[in-house]
Amino acid sequence: MISDFIHSQAQQRSLLGSSTISPGKMMRVLDTHTGEFKKIHPTEEAYAILSHTWDPAGEQSYHDLRRMQSKGLQSLFDHPDLSPKIREACSIARSHGYRYIWIDSCCIDKQDSIELSEAINTMFFWYSRSNVCYAYLVDVPNGKETDAQSRFHTSRWFSRGWTLQELIAPRALLFLSRDWQLFGTKAALSGAIEKITGIELSVLKQQKPLSAIPVIVRMAWAAKRETEKVEDRAYSLFGIFDVHLPMSYGEGDRAFFRLQAALLQTIPDQTIFAWGARLFLESPPKGRTAVLFRTPDHHASFVATTPQDFVDATRFRPFSGDLSPFGLTHIPIAEFRNTPYGMRTQLPSLPISVLFDDNDLKLHRSATTAQWYLLILSCEHPDKGGHLVARVCFSDTVGSHEPKLLQRGFVLLSTSRGKDQASLFDTFILSPTEVQQSHSKLIIDTVYLPFIWFSSSYSWDRSEYARQMASSAPDNSALSVQLTKWSEVALRAQGFEPEVRHSTTRDSLLVHHYHFTLRRCNVSISIELSYHPGSSHGLFYVASSIVPTSLGESVVESQDSPPASVTGEYGASGFPDLTLTTPTGELTLVIGLDFDPLLRESDKRDLCYVNIQVVESPPESPASLAHPSSDAPHADLYGTTAHTCLPSLSVKHFSALKRRLEWLRGCIGRGSLEAGRVVDGTTLTETRSR
Repeated sequence: MISDFIHSQAQQRSLLGSSTISPGKMMRVLDTHTGEFKKIHPTEEAYAILSHTWDPAGEQSYHDLRRMQSKGLQSLFDHPDLSPKIREACSIARSHGYRYIWIDSCCIDKQDSIELSEAINTMFFWYSRSNVCYAYLVDVPNGKETDAQSRFHTSRWFSRGWTLQELIAPRALLFLSRDWQLFGTKAALSGAIEKITGIELSVLKQQKPLSAIPVIVRMAWAAKRETEKVEDRAYSLFGIFDVHLPMSYGEGDRAFFRLQAALLQTIPDQTIFAWGARLFLESPPKGRTAVLFRTPDHHASFVATTPQDFVDATRFRPFSGDLSPFGLTHIPIAEFRNTPYGMRTQLPSLPISVLFDDNDLKLHRSATTAQWYLLILSCEHPDKGGHLVARVCFSDTVGSHEPKLLQRGFVLLSTSRGKDQASLFDTFILSPTEVQQSHSKLIIDTVYLPFIWFSSSYSWDRSEYARQMASSAPDNSALSVQLTKWSEVALRAQGFEPEVRHSTTRDSLLVHHYHFTLRRCNVSISIELSYHPGSSHGLFYVASSIVPTSLGESVVESQDSPPASVTGEYGASGFPDLTLTTPTGELTLVIGLDFDPLLRESDKRDLCYVNIQVVESPPESPASLAHPSSDAPHADLYGTTAHTCLPSLSVKHFSALKRRLEWLRGCIGRGSLEAGRVVDGTTLTETRSR
């Protein structure tokens, strides 16, 4: 049966989700019906997950709930002391059809250090595998309130360290206001989220894997985020960089150094050294007076001391061009090894004098005993593609028997000859010509980048999964396709009335079609999902829009001007986002398949859930998405209340209306309308004179 295949594929998917996570790891969740704890495998069960900021007064822990469960009550939810946050989160997940929910504050036994370490190292994986994530914004009011939009932009949720991975990892993320009402989805609010966080849309939509994002950019996402514990500034980034490290609360700033050491040994990306760069983009800087300054000891390390060091990080990227024009093809590939002196490596460098005339280069009294270099990094600046980045550094090493320790330095550079104004720089751009001309001075030494201590892709290929799922379906059977509850609620909140139906066609292949119709006063969206059991064609969908529509009737396409349609095939990142052009603007469809909720009970063996999200452009404000106009359908988060939209006209009725208007125009031209005259079955009850 298809469900057996999907079960086996879910295990394979767990391996693709993160290379550092063992597929055998279990997670403790809450049963949303009984309030009991249960351990499940994240690739075998459907579950919701909660993202939230912790109450400064504290959260109920695993042991708090265990004590409540021991009171002999029929359900944990009968206990009067259960926190409203846990109660409401379970209630919403239950109403959306999820038996289990994971909440970090109470589902981890934090008194067990081994369990805590495993949970933190696996947390990104759990969020990425959840069927839906609820982000509870305790400081954001209901979307109906006038300041909801501004409060969303300044929510504390966007400033916390742990919520970075909780924003990026889940495919389906719902924002809930402080009264537990739907504020919007990650897809619908993606434009606002990009402005708030600086995270590009392709990452938010999981169209680009995290591994394709430079290290310096990922660090910059976390630069302004805060954590209660110093160590969590590093621990909260484990999932963002796909590393697995032991934890030791109490190590302080060493946690961030350990993280960077792991990155240097696992990710070939030298942008990690470009943090805090004071970049001089002009090249060359000859003709300017330069004074070399040693960096104060607490800023001397080439390795950043905290994520905050990346706050003003320029968007460097790894160098992707040809090194031949630089004459650096003989340079060995940089490898980093942790030693008592710091990270040992071989990187090319040049004497800093290659950038300046002899008369223009001066040494500050603190720098007279040091040797000064430009350390050449394998990265570039977007504004200077094809150029290499070089950082100013110095070494106090005297003899060849001593390790060559490199530390950061600065150049005080005058703005022009003869003027007193000057600026500090520590990063320069080197062109191929400049490096070639100085090739005889090129230095390739074993150097050490010391850590200076102070008291601070997920991604799996969905396309192969879908194709194998389709080809394994027995007896050309159809799937039972349903719209996820949370998706239906989100669509109704935007004013859409969703419908779904199934049909089949047969030529050389039996094809099952699942028709989704999203109707609203001003537009109707038709989505056809095609499924080929027994073949390798996999899944694809065709979407089109028609205006106007009628809630009471089927969509009828005009033969004179059929609607433009767009097609998307299920690929490595799932279905691509498709954009429809309508008279009211552009609509982007975000469509996903929830494979994990395929229940293995005998009566629901081939059940598949589809989630559909609509992003409107020109962008509506998040408040308008969460607070539709009074004549649009509205549903609360549980989907229990709704008003109907003012009825609009289908294309068929629109043609009839057009004929009536033409008749009326003719009557007006003749002078009057007769009372009671019937046109196309409609009685006109008034007489109007011209």
